[in-house]
Amino acid sequence: MCVQIQLKHYIRNLPAATFRHHRFQSSCFQRTREVYNVKYDYHILQKELAVEKTITVTQAVRRFSELLNNIKYRGNRYTILKAGKPVAAVGPVEEVRSERTLGELPNLLRALPPLGEEAEEFAKDLEEILTHQPAMPEEQLWV
Repeated sequence: MCVQIQLKHYIRNLPAATFRHHRFQSSCFQRTREVYNVKYDYHILQKELAVEKTITVTQAVRRFSELLNNIKYRGNRYTILKAGKPVAAVGPVEEVRSERTLGELPNLLRALPPLGEEAEEFAKDLEEILTHQPAMPEEQLWV
């Protein structure tokens, strides 16, 4: 009972943004950033650190599910190496990407800031590009 009260008090005083849940063993990860985790197996609150790590392609393939869970719940970032050279980086999505349609493209181009000396040439190039674009349905999504 005393332990539960202390645990509840400890949880209540944690910064909300750093509280994460996970089900993984922490022994195979390097630590770089503080995160508070609840381990489901032991029901123990632990102060742990988020990870920024390099792994090989083989490790990424064999532990893909664990990799994604660590990204989702811990905010980890990974650099994937092939033959010792970085080929990809994976991590949490930083911002929500909104979908846009092709019908919005002309308005987006008009909303660009002024360029300066080369603005007239650039504007002519854009007009030429827009006139030579193939016809596409305006509802089609593009990212």
